[in-house]
Amino acid sequence: MRKLVTMFKISFATSLILASGSALAQSSVTLYGIVEDGFIYSNNQKGGAVIQATTGQTNTSRFGMTGAEDLGGGYKAIFTLENGFDLSTGKLGQGGRLFGRSAFVGIVAPFGTITAGRQYEPLSQYVGALSSAIRWAGWTGAHPGDVDNMQSTIRFDNSVQYASPVVSGLSFKAMYAPGGVAGDLASERAMSFGAGYKIGSLTLGAGYLNINDPSIPAYGGTTLPNQPGYTTPVTSPIYRGFASAQTLQIIAVGGIYQIGAIDLGAIYSNTRFKNVAFTPTTPHHGGTPQFNDIEANILYRIVPAWQLGGAFIYSRTGTAQYLQWNAGVDYALSRRTDINLVTVWQRAIGIDSTGAPAVASIASLTPSTTSSQVAIRVNLRHRF
Repeated sequence: MRKLVTMFKISFATSLILASGSALAQSSVTLYGIVEDGFIYSNNQKGGAVIQATTGQTNTSRFGMTGAEDLGGGYKAIFTLENGFDLSTGKLGQGGRLFGRSAFVGIVAPFGTITAGRQYEPLSQYVGALSSAIRWAGWTGAHPGDVDNMQSTIRFDNSVQYASPVVSGLSFKAMYAPGGVAGDLASERAMSFGAGYKIGSLTLGAGYLNINDPSIPAYGGTTLPNQPGYTTPVTSPIYRGFASAQTLQIIAVGGIYQIGAIDLGAIYSNTRFKNVAFTPTTPHHGGTPQFNDIEANILYRIVPAWQLGGAFIYSRTGTAQYLQWNAGVDYALSRRTDINLVTVWQRAIGIDSTGAPAVASIASLTPSTTSSQVAIRVNLRHRF
């Protein structure tokens, strides 16, 4: 009798193992990440030259996991949790969030993909992905002030996004993020649309982003301009004076054409700060200041291990102009590890958003005290 019971237990346990193995075969979880660190030299930050450690310039250091489960009938459940951190200090990025870069769950279906959580918006996914900053120049190579979010610095909590299937090279996405303010459905609300098209050597992208009360959802503030104690959450003088706008609107288009080992790219964006409110830290009285940004870039893959990049960016407002040159070289030590050297030079002309003479302010650096600023950066990056 004991022998029969023992055999039954073994058979039952084996069945459970086989059943669980069959279930696991339809599911997957992938762990991944990037670690990057280096140094940067700049000729003027607050009036003096600086050499400092820098982390996450080309790609923010991150650790993430993504998973999928086959539900049958062409449906899958998916999720992504991605953490950003400062490799030099070990501190969490994105305001101390555990999964500040991405955190969403969704369903993949024959008609498209629907996801919900903290996500990037379609404009930066389709157009920002074509910029020199995202492709090789990194954070210091972003458009002046990153006013047009080509660097994907703005993410949205509580957002719902739809992504279409790719049909004959064409795809599109739409995102909506409610503000969550009781009694006011429009406050802090964001919506974005984007589309992409790829055929042969040509890649095109276009996008639209509209954010109400951007001080909080876009710039991380804690109060609105019409509330007591408001202080602009933006530090860059390029657009600090416009952060109290009632609405932020961005429209952008871009493209890349590949000719052999050379990629030629261009981007145009229009950023409007609608109905800027006067506050002690944003001295404008009404109006709709706007930025027009143009970028031309080139990437040359000399051999598989070496690539060179160059870009010119021109940004103009009603009272100021910013000219920027990016240049970089990347050498792949292996399939997962590379080292890159990037130089950025920026020149400012006119009067900035605060009403002061415009100064150069390369992204991620403390502003210069003069109209020009130079940054030279070297980074080591490893992907896993």
